Amino acid sequence: MRRSKRISTLCLLAGWLFLCGGCAPGSEKAEPPAITASGNLECVQYSSFSGTFPEDGSGRQVNNVAAILVHNSSAEFLDYAKVSCAIGNESGTFLVTGLPPGAMAWVLERDAKTVEADEDFAALQCREYSFRQDAVMATDKLAVSASGNTVTVSNQSGQTLHNVCLYYKSVHEDGHYFGGITYMLSFGDLDPGETAQKQSSHYGAQSQIVRYSFQES
Repeated sequence: MRRSKRISTLCLLAGWLFLCGGCAPGSEKAEPPAITASGNLECVQYSSFSGTFPEDGSGRQVNNVAAILVHNSSAEFLDYAKVSCAIGNESGTFLVTGLPPGAMAWVLERDAKTVEADEDFAALQCREYSFRQDAVMATDKLAVSASGNTVTVSNQSGQTLHNVCLYYKSVHEDGHYFGGITYMLSFGDLDPGETAQKQSSHYGAQSQIVRYSFQES
């Protein structure tokens, strides 16, 4: 299914994403969303972005990169999706990972392909996707705190937790996630009451944990 929309513009100020006046989500003429993954993944807005590129973790500066606002309208955690879009006479690929049910994310074209205001921009059918039924999105077995880019995790359960990992995304000021990329911090095995710390240059005040993983013994 293919739907095209007028392109809005995303801009960067002081190192963080914001929507230009008059270009906020929902300000465009209402059109049916593009259904991309069995009715559970929708492209609800098309944009261009200039600023720090998140998708490869490099933080390099880009201009006019094609961006889509993707909505996980399912009741399950979206582990992975590969969305193709027609951009002018070419095609672009948008990789979406770690998207909780009901959440939306601004996702930039994987290779930073650009789009001009007068070009057609439309989602195509998504055929590569995976939803995770067993995703742990909240738990009382781990206590997590952060100071700057240092994350501290404590095992609050009464047993050893193996292969403890946190998965997190950056949050845009409109409340939606920024980037299809999902970051991971691994803490190894934690005994009952044990605490561990990790630093990440990607973790900050705009970070939000979307999933926990561990095995119990």
